[in-house]
Amino acid sequence: MNPAFIQNLSRRTFLEQVGLSSAGLCFGSFTSKALASGTNSSKSADNEFFPNAFVHIDSSGVVSFYCARSEMGQGIRSTLPVLFADELGTSMKHVKVIQAIGDKKYGDQNTDGSSS
Repeated sequence: MNPAFIQNLSRRTFLEQVGLSSAGLCFGSFTSKALASGTNSSKSADNEFFPNAFVHIDSSGVVSFYCARSEMGQGIRSTLPVLFADELGTSMKHVKVIQAIGDKKYGDQNTDGSSS
């Protein structure tokens, strides 16, 4: 192997890079699904941002997360808002969880087999 390509990579850095790549792929697939289904996937006239069917950021900076699954012990209604706040660099008081209605734009809404 060429020594110029050898890098010392810590386990933490590896996991961070894999996590960021996975999150980007998931976010991109949800966004492309939303675009294909014709949902609001852009900025509205009021400067609100709808990157996909699950996330809405209004003009005051409040992030609404539409939870398509039921809370049955997996912690999705408590864990996912913390992740959103952390990733977007905002406080928890600016993140709210809204139970999504039964609609095919949210995909399979089964809450079984730890699929949340």
